[in-house]
Amino acid sequence: MQQNWLDANTGPYADLMRYNLNQSEPLQIDAVDVRWINGNNGKPEALTRAVGTISQASGRQLAQLMGGTLVQSPFDIYGSSQKDQYIRMPNGQM
Repeated sequence: MQQNWLDANTGPYADLMRYNLNQSEPLQIDAVDVRWINGNNGKPEALTRAVGTISQASGRQLAQLMGGTLVQSPFDIYGSSQKDQYIRMPNGQM
């Protein structure tokens, strides 16, 4: 079953998955803590995010490998014109 999946899915994420399946220690996605002061109440706030950006094509491929669909946030990332991309899973999780 694993070989059928690998044969049916090609590209950089399938290569990464194949590499991950064959190594002794699994790969990890590092996180970064984004911290700021809330302008309304002056209290510190934080959000943990995965590191890196991904193209639309690569995002769609990764979402397909995970069994979900790629969706884009309607809002710009604070202080930029970029938008977050999320993978929506069949159960509705993002």
